[in-house]
Formats: sequence, structure tokens, C-alpha cells
Amino acid sequence: MKKHAADHAKKLLPIIKFRLKKTDNKLLAEYFKTDALIKEFLSATPRKLLNLNELIYTSLKHHAKSDIADAAQRVFNYDEFGKRNRAKYRADNMCKTLDFKTCPYCNLTKIGVTLNKAGVVISRPPLDHFFSDAKFPLLALSFYNLIPACTTCNTNFKLGATMSLSKNTHPYINGFENECVFDIANFKDIDDILGKKEGPFDLVFDNKFKKKKYNGNISLFKLEDQYGTQKDSARIVLNKAISYGPSILKNIFKLSHQNPLKAFEHAFGSKIKPTEFHHIPLSKMNSDIIRKYGNNKLKKIFKIT
Repeated sequence: MKKHAADHAKKLLPIIKFRLKKTDNKLLAEYFKTDALIKEFLSATPRKLLNLNELIYTSLKHHAKSDIADAAQRVFNYDEFGKRNRAKYRADNMCKTLDFKTCPYCNLTKIGVTLNKAGVVISRPPLDHFFSDAKFPLLALSFYNLIPACTTCNTNFKLGATMSLSKNTHPYINGFENECVFDIANFKDIDDILGKKEGPFDLVFDNKFKKKKYNGNISLFKLEDQYGTQKDSARIVLNKAISYGPSILKNIFKLSHQNPLKAFEHAFGSKIKPTEFHHIPLSKMNSDIIRKYGNNKLKKIFKIT
């Protein structure tokens, strides 16, 4: 992500410098007089961004905060960044470069960009401001403050809610991966779930692994409710994890040219590496189910611990 952030800052630098020259707020222009500071605001990690934001208001504390915020909204103009413009670096370019295929908040909904035959972006996911751009206008174009997200998470659930680094996990810094684990609960036994009657069960997050900041995301984005609609998918993966034996796995590996990563993807429709979960929806849920309930032969072949 650091490389993406640096590239983002480099491409936006001339645009921000041009707007600073045009702003009526000379104090803001004077504060951002060096390229290094502008790029730092555009590329710094979340905690550093908060420190930088606090520092500028402390430095200019004798001036109206509202005046600085108004000028910042014009200089770090997100509305302009969101417009389609093939000649300039915009949100389209950022989303295309990041290449997220699923929402990083839920790993449930497909996002990604759509290209026409000429390779031009014609649609992209909305970008969520981790720190509200209304409350933090200076951070409106900061790379780590722009998260490609699905409409369900960004609009239906987050709305105007405030996120923080103490109460929420930032998907660029620490995604769910092994820190927050899916499990199945409230069922009679595995045979009942997989039997003809397809007995009931719930998809939950294992309390042993939950931390405060993960609970914040689970609650804010209604993840347990969202995943409550995915029980059929979970049942299918659970069945495969338990029943796939050597002969089936051998054929899958043959079709996958003996590539274990491809074989896993063909078998379960998911990615096995946490850093690639964002490529295919439900990869996190499927991986957790397989890790806990998969048969020993399967886990040995795919080196799942």
C-alpha cells in the first residue's frame, strides 16, 4: 500500500499546488509551502494523518477553524476528484490501480471497475472516507482515507457514522484475516446441517478472536446480519471441506496443473491467501470454515493449519 500511496501523492501534487496558488486563504497556502508536506498529507498512514491534521489547527489556532476548513474543501476537493476526466488523475485511476474485486469492509459484495473496449473506466465503486471528509476536509484526498467500498457498507450502513482507529479496523492496515474468525453455531451436529433436512445453524464471529476494533466494524457494517444471508454458501463449503477425499482432490489438482493455489480456488471458489481475500467474495468465510472443519487430508494437501 505504501507504493500506491506514494504514487497517489505524486500524481495529485501538481493539482494541489495549483489550487494553493489560487486560494484566498494565504495562511493555508503558506503552511503547505513545501512539496514534501503536501505529499505527506496525501500519503501518510491513518494515525500519522490524524497527527498532521491536529498539528495544522494547533499551528493556526488563532485563526478561525471554519475559514481553514472552507479553504481546505476547495484545495483538497473530493467532488472534483470523483469526476471522470481521462486527462487527469482521478478516483477512476485510483480504483483501477488498487484493483479491489470485493468490498474490503465485508468481503461479501463485488466491487471493482468496469472498463470499455478501449480500456477506459466507465464505472467504479464509491470511495468511503474512513475519517469523515466533512470533519476532516484536509484529509479528503489522502490515500489512506479513501476506501473503495460497496454501496451496502458505505451508504446503507455507515451513512454519517464516525469511525476511529481505536474502535474500527482500517482495511489497508489490518484487515480481518486471522484476527477475526468466522464460525458456525447453534446447530445440533454437523450431520444435521448437511443432511436431507439441512438443519439450522448461525454464522457468527468467534468471540475468542474478536477485539474491540473488529467489533466496531462488525457492528457498524452489520456483518453478522449480512452473512446471515450466506448460509447456503457456507453449507456448500462445509460439505466440500468434510467430504472431499484424495480422489476428488487428485482430479482437481490435475485440472489446476498441480498448482495448489489454483486447485483451492477451483475446489472452493475462494482464495486461500489472506492477502488475496479481496479478489473473490466470501474468501474469508470459506477459509475459516475449511480451516476448522476440513478433513485432515485436505488440510495437509493445502497446508492449512
